[in-house]
Amino acid sequence: MGIKGINTAPIIQDDRLFLMSFKFKDSSNNERMCFMQIPTLIDFLLILRGCASRVGQRLTTQGEDYKAKCVADNELLANNIPLITQEEVMQPDPGNLVMSIAPKLSQDHFSLIAVLHNEHVITIEIDDTQAEFVLLAVRKAIEYIKDDETLRMIGTFMDFMVLLDVDLSNISNLKYNELKHEPWKQYFFAKYIAILYCFETENGKQLLAGNIIKINVEPDSPQAENILQKIASLTPTCKAMREKYTLCQTFTHVIPTAQNQILTRDESLRALHNFCLETKTALSQ
Repeated sequence: MGIKGINTAPIIQDDRLFLMSFKFKDSSNNERMCFMQIPTLIDFLLILRGCASRVGQRLTTQGEDYKAKCVADNELLANNIPLITQEEVMQPDPGNLVMSIAPKLSQDHFSLIAVLHNEHVITIEIDDTQAEFVLLAVRKAIEYIKDDETLRMIGTFMDFMVLLDVDLSNISNLKYNELKHEPWKQYFFAKYIAILYCFETENGKQLLAGNIIKINVEPDSPQAENILQKIASLTPTCKAMREKYTLCQTFTHVIPTAQNQILTRDESLRALHNFCLETKTALSQ
């Protein structure tokens, strides 16, 4: 269904966001209700943000005509907001819970393919020009319940994804855990980053843990530094090493890739291994 109207409503549990309700209205005024848990919501917002960024690029190349289309599309959404009743959020239909989503990207829109708990599959067509409106609708719904912590958490997890968690204590035999993600998700993150964690040990400074991640912020920015700190506290290998030793330095390296190139696991491990050898050499000098 192509949408001409959308509404959102938060469902809370223990004063925190539990589910986000969506009601979509199509051009024939048919309405469809669905609900997303936070992990699915983050995926949806990631897709929306990626498509919204394409609008900014087109505004610079297509000028006033495209700007007029953006204004018209958003006015259509604003004038066709479907009603969400109290009953619909107080007694949500569990069959309409979205279990998984995947985008099918086109040049100027995307199709959101959603699998519901009742095993129905729905497809929602969203124009790139509508993405910012939907993003704002979600944000306003969370702000309404004053759940600032969830807003911050969503913002953080839209900025990075961890791909590999690596034990570097034996550089000749890397032990790693590969974190599984939906294949489409990597396309919405810009840069591959190799991370090395250096610890003070009884044998001096040693590189004992590392990660391969993708991020959507500038590598040398304060936001990137916050991400590194969060990853160091979340990933099992680094956490285990910090229980034994003091983390003293963190090293990062942007892995060169072509636009939209997806690295294989072996390519990522090779990049981390080479970065580790180079850093070890620098530390020993």
